[in-house]
Amino acid sequence: MEQNNYNSLFATLRSVLEQRGVSAEKLAALTDVPKKFIQSVQSNEIDKLPSRPYVVGYLKKIAAALGIDADELIAEYDGTSGRKNNSDRLPVNRFTYQPGLWPLLFGGMVFLAFSAFLGYRFNDITGYPAFKVNLPAKSSLPTLEINGQLRPRDTLSINGQTINSDVNGGINTTLSLNPGGNTLIFTVQRFLGKEAAVTEQVFYQPLLSQTTPASTSTPTSTTATSTGQ
Repeated sequence: MEQNNYNSLFATLRSVLEQRGVSAEKLAALTDVPKKFIQSVQSNEIDKLPSRPYVVGYLKKIAAALGIDADELIAEYDGTSGRKNNSDRLPVNRFTYQPGLWPLLFGGMVFLAFSAFLGYRFNDITGYPAFKVNLPAKSSLPTLEINGQLRPRDTLSINGQTINSDVNGGINTTLSLNPGGNTLIFTVQRFLGKEAAVTEQVFYQPLLSQTTPASTSTPTSTTATSTGQ
C-alpha cells in the first residue's frame, strides 16, 4: 500500500475508496461485506464494528477486492481499535450447548440425597446386630422349636448352618437334641456389617416314663429375636 498522510484504518480506506471511485454500496456488492460495516469505517464509528474475528475477515475481503495489503490493513485496525487480544472473541452461539452450572448442581443434589440415605440406613446396612435368645436350660423332649424375628437382610446361622427367614425376617425352625448337654451357637450377620454370636447350652434328659417316639413328640418352643442398635 502506498504511503500517505493517513495513519488510521478509517483514513486509509476512505482514501483508497475515493481514489478508486468505489462507493460503499458497490464495495459491499463486490465483497459480500455488510454495507453498514463499510459505512461505520467511513464514519469513524469504531464502537459500531463487530468483534475482531469478523472485522479481520471483512478487511481481508476488502483488501482482495481493492488490491491492497490485507496484513497492513489489519495492523492499522489493531493499532486504531486496541482490540488485538484474545478477549475479543466471536459472540457465543445461543444454540450451542453450554454446560454451565446445572451438571454441578445436579451432581451435588444426587450426592446429598445419597449421603442422606446412607446416614438414615447406615445402621441397617453396616451396623452391629443385637441378638437375644431365650432357651430353656433343660428339656425332656428330643426337639427344640426356634421361633424369632430378624431384621430384613440379616442372616442367622445355628452351629454354622444357615437358617432361612421369610421376607419379613421371620424365623421358624426345629432342632434335634442329643441326650445330655447340647451347645447351640446362634450367629447373626448384618448385611455389609458386623456379626453377633450367642452361645447357649440346653440339657436334654428324656423322661423315664416317656414312651412316645421322638418323631411324634411335641417340641419345646423357644424364641430368638434380632434387633438393631
